[in-house]
Amino acid sequence: MRPDGSDNKSFWSEHSAIAATSQGWNFYVGGSLTFATMAGRVEAKRHFPLDVTVGAGVGTLFERLFHSKSPH
Repeated sequence: MRPDGSDNKSFWSEHSAIAATSQGWNFYVGGSLTFATMAGRVEAKRHFPLDVTVGAGVGTLFERLFHSKSPH
């Protein structure tokens, strides 16, 4: 259940996961975007802190596993 009681799709935060995948192109910008997304989702009472933390972890894992680095 979401903190605002709207539905039962709280765990895990897909918004945080998607934001975390942006860390591959620029860690500082992507990390800031991820943190801002996490904070916004908790502040809006759409997710609990654990939901956004796990979502960011899932996004980071996918980015690390599947992001193709272009050879220089």
